Amino acid sequence: MAIDYTKSFDVSEDGISFDEKINVTGGDSVPTHNAPQGSRYYSTNGNTYRQNGAGVGNDWIVINSPVDLPSLQIRRTTSYSTPNDFTDVTFDAKDIESDDTVIEHDDVNSDRVLVKETGLYLIGYSFVSSATSAGTLEIRVRKNDTTVLSGGDIFESNVTTAEPYDAGSRTFISSLTSGDFLSLQAHETVGEQVIEPNLTFFVIRLKGVKGDQGATGSGTSLTMQNNGTPLANTPHTTLNFDTGLTVTDEGSGVAKVVSSSASVFGSNHQEESSYGDSSTTSSTAQTKLTLTTPTVPAGLYRLGWYYEIENSSVTGRFGSDIRNNTDSVTLGESDVQPSNTLNDYMLSGYAYVTFSSSGSKAFSIRYWNHDDGTATIRQARLEFWRIS
Repeated sequence: MAIDYTKSFDVSEDGISFDEKINVTGGDSVPTHNAPQGSRYYSTNGNTYRQNGAGVGNDWIVINSPVDLPSLQIRRTTSYSTPNDFTDVTFDAKDIESDDTVIEHDDVNSDRVLVKETGLYLIGYSFVSSATSAGTLEIRVRKNDTTVLSGGDIFESNVTTAEPYDAGSRTFISSLTSGDFLSLQAHETVGEQVIEPNLTFFVIRLKGVKGDQGATGSGTSLTMQNNGTPLANTPHTTLNFDTGLTVTDEGSGVAKVVSSSASVFGSNHQEESSYGDSSTTSSTAQTKLTLTTPTVPAGLYRLGWYYEIENSSVTGRFGSDIRNNTDSVTLGESDVQPSNTLNDYMLSGYAYVTFSSSGSKAFSIRYWNHDDGTATIRQARLEFWRIS
């Protein structure tokens, strides 16, 4: 049996990658016994490779977990004599720019690193400095020419004129927004400070690889509340819906709960009114008001009515009725003799109507005159709604 093992670690302009491979070969030359050798062995039962009791093929076991973080590193190849005021440092070399859709060095404004993706970034720089006279050097990272980033400043002190060399570096994390840009700035407070060649400035976008969605959990984190108050022993693993509720699977992880005995009382409400005077001397029924519903389901409904009447003759009579036009049924009827031309009568009532099928329903208030005088009707109203 032969085992080949390779492992590689690569840093290049394309990013950072890790690759590890194990290959087990040797078919017939592998000892034909069933005792495990490590976690992988050759089984005479079926002449197969086994691993933790499961059959595996004679091929590569690959551990391949590439880490490809968008990275940028720029460098200044010449020395930099620091001025008295903070000034942007320009860079003339680009060591790594693995993904310019995320981070890019601005070739025109060469002090700038352009940020093109919102998120967390690892930012750092390193340098060697010298002094021709005693003094101090300060370096910082600034965003958008306005904001000094927290953690991005460093203070170096050179106290002798013997040109000693000092090395400094800073690494920190900052949250940046697409459209931001970064610049490295330096200045001296006293003395003459010089940043030696190969000052480096790097920015790395911090983000990982998102794996596949895992299996649906058991629901142990389902916290149940009643009007904002947690139930006893919550969180629960099971939510049970009792009689009166219907639960259906809507797909995409959504369950729909509806009341199977929800009240319909008051639904399908409709109303019509006619407030002005309408008059007739005819004994033939005249229509004062009609209510026509849209399509309503089968069920029990309530129809209510109200109207006011008068007759111009003390011997005249006023006739009226309420009609279910859909079924050609009279729901109420009246025949009134006011006996005084100054008398107005208010008539009102209601009826329960059952419809065995859905559809549009129609009702009306009709009126007519008996004997003498003129019959007048006003303030007529019809109201319709569902009971069950």
